[in-house]
Amino acid sequence: MAKHSPLRHWQRTRLLAVAVVSTWAIVTVFLPFFTSVANGTLINPIASYVFAAEGVLLLIVALGFWFARRQRGIDREYALAEED
Repeated sequence: MAKHSPLRHWQRTRLLAVAVVSTWAIVTVFLPFFTSVANGTLINPIASYVFAAEGVLLLIVALGFWFARRQRGIDREYALAEED
């Protein structure tokens, strides 16, 4: 059953956006920091650069797809989804 509360829809959308931006900030700031710390412990120092450069990008793309899926679910729950 569809709910018809624009205020609740906005609250859930805003909470999702804050969660995604927070996760994005953590991924882009802290993961490269930890790879630079691990640089001295790895056999191949290039591996930490590859993880920081490409791994973070993959996580950000995955985060974007996850956000779109969750937002679509929220929109469908409140009967505000676009027709496919």
